[in-house]
Amino acid sequence: MNSVIVKVMPRKFGGILVTLLALTLTAMGIVAAGPTASAADGETNTFIGLRWRTYADTPGEACNPEQRGKPAGKIAFYLTFEGKSQKTGKTENFKSKYFIKKINYCEEMKIPLGKEMKNIRGTDTYTDISEPKQVHWYVDGEAFPARANGPATLKKEGDIYWISLVQQANQDVNNTKLTGMIAPWHEGKLQVAASYDVQEQGKARKHYDSENTSVPHFEGVFDFEAGKKFSMLTLPDREGEKVLQWLTPATGRFEIWNEYVGKDKEFFLKAQFLDPEVAAAPYYKLNVTGNDLDGWEIELVSKLQKKEYQAKKAVPFKIERRANAKLAKGTEQIVQQGVMGAEVTPTLRYFYLADNGAEQLVKDEANGDTVKTAPKTQIVEYGTAEKPAVRPNKTEKTAPRLEETGVNSWSVLAASITSLAAGSVLLLARRRNG
Repeated sequence: MNSVIVKVMPRKFGGILVTLLALTLTAMGIVAAGPTASAADGETNTFIGLRWRTYADTPGEACNPEQRGKPAGKIAFYLTFEGKSQKTGKTENFKSKYFIKKINYCEEMKIPLGKEMKNIRGTDTYTDISEPKQVHWYVDGEAFPARANGPATLKKEGDIYWISLVQQANQDVNNTKLTGMIAPWHEGKLQVAASYDVQEQGKARKHYDSENTSVPHFEGVFDFEAGKKFSMLTLPDREGEKVLQWLTPATGRFEIWNEYVGKDKEFFLKAQFLDPEVAAAPYYKLNVTGNDLDGWEIELVSKLQKKEYQAKKAVPFKIERRANAKLAKGTEQIVQQGVMGAEVTPTLRYFYLADNGAEQLVKDEANGDTVKTAPKTQIVEYGTAEKPAVRPNKTEKTAPRLEETGVNSWSVLAASITSLAAGSVLLLARRRNG
């Protein structure tokens, strides 16, 4: 099975469908042309059928039975026929108009082919139309966000040419959610790159790449906003090119579908910030939930918090020293007590809580004008007066001391006089009595 990366080129003329979808396509499968349908009334009895692929070796369908009947998007294809040109009258090969059909999971659809058909540009009409020779199809992720793909082969069963469909991995991001707050300095930097890992049955999980060198990575970039919904196929890449929307299934290239029987492949959506500063911030985390059947949700969990407080800064007071001639030299006294000043600034603090509950500072920034209180100077006086010399008193005699005993001699003299006086008094008393 061959494949192509389909690119849409706008045209200035042609039918409405051509204006939207004019393409350069390569055939994806060829089936031998059948005989020209020529009923008696000139109408064809040929149908194009869309049905979900079945497997001879594994019973079941290539879609999720639980999604039976639910919309699977739109599919667009055109066919190559042989027919008679109304312009030239010649029988020639031509490409049909686009068939654009809404399809539901696990359901079949039959599309009748009319007796007349315009070509892909709407410039000619053909009659006497043969059975289809080739089918060319694609799923434009932007115009036709289908989740059904299939090989572009036609399998004839009676008057029906069947195109087999398989279930494409769901490329939808159903919702983006923001929990917490974003730092003001990171606004406008929340670009997220989304890509896939794929795991096939019995194999290790690996990054989903393409062997097509022109589109080496299946990755899309979007600006994170809460409540956003989109399809991965509509995203531009890092260079701004919308290459993903033109992807077609292929062996060895972008196999972006899931053959549901046996859950052949499982896809895992990955998301990461492009900005290195944002990616390194420990308070941001991108959580991806969902699956390749129901779609995805991407949640940006931020642990960043903020609070207002008054940041206070003490301003030391000055000390002024003054001489005082009335104070003795070497002494000081405080005549005015100093008072500390202050600067108070309204501040926003950005922080987050670590796993142990500790507050981790991220950034402080002023949130208003600073109120300043001036400090009061402390005044200290110091003495400059000299101390008077200390001189001995001349009238004061120093009492001698007995060398042997260390007793003051004046004390001994006083005791002697007292003893003498007592003796005299006693002598006088005896004479009187005698």
